[in-house]
Amino acid sequence: MTEKIFKTATYGNNQLKLIIEKNSLIPKTVDVKAKVDPKTGEVKFFIDPKDLSKITK
Repeated sequence: MTEKIFKTATYGNNQLKLIIEKNSLIPKTVDVKAKVDPKTGEVKFFIDPKDLSKITK
């Protein structure tokens, strides 16, 4: 069985996010997802590859 990808959640069932720019009223963020290995229970947090360009600017 391969790793499964899940959305993450924080208090209040909000999506876990990285704040990449806090200089404005509404901070720019990217969602954090989790890969879970069902055999070992190992969890790896990651950013979707389509969002990587947002954090390198």
